[in-house]
Amino acid sequence: MVQGSDDETTNDENAETRVGKLLSTASVDSLCKLVKEQQSLPALTCLINAYRAACHSDSETTSVSGSVLSNGIQTSEKFSTILMFMLNEADNMFRMLLSIPSSSSKKEAVLDLKNKAKWLSHRPLIKSYLRNTVFLLNQITDSEILAFSICRLRSSMIFLAAFPSLLHKLLKVFLNFTVVKYT
Repeated sequence: MVQGSDDETTNDENAETRVGKLLSTASVDSLCKLVKEQQSLPALTCLINAYRAACHSDSETTSVSGSVLSNGIQTSEKFSTILMFMLNEADNMFRMLLSIPSSSSKKEAVLDLKNKAKWLSHRPLIKSYLRNTVFLLNQITDSEILAFSICRLRSSMIFLAAFPSLLHKLLKVFLNFTVVKYT
C-alpha cells in the first residue's frame, strides 16, 4: 500500500491501519530479521507501511518509549522497534536494492538511475520512507529522538535529490527547528 504520490487517500490509510493491527511484536521482529538477513522486499514493504502508520499516529506523546498509536494499533515496543529499525536499516536496504555503494554520497548516483526499471520499481518505497521520516521530524519534540532521526536521515540525503518537494519540506523542518530552538 505504499503510495507513489503525495496524496493520501482514505483507503490507503485504512489499509495501513490494518497492517498495524495485524502485526504482533513477534511478526515485527520476524519482518526485521527477514529484511536484515535475507533482504526480503515484501517484508521491507510491510515494514514501510507499518512505519507510515507509526509516524502518522494520533498519539500526543513526544517520546518513543511512551508512544502508543491511536486505537491501540501498536504497543510502544512495536512502535519503537519499527521506528528504530527503519531509521537504522532503510538506507542500507535502498542502497542494496539499487546497487549504490554505501560510501557513495553523490546525488548523481541516484539521478543516473531515475529512468531505469530498478529505480522505478523501488521509488515508491524510498519516497514513502523519506516522506514519513520528514513528517516524523516535524512531530518530534524529544531532542534525543530528533537528533537521532536527523543523523539517520543524513545517510539517505542522496535519495532526496530525486524528490525536490521532500527536500524542500525537510529544509522547512530544519528552519522551524532552528527558529524554535534559538528564540
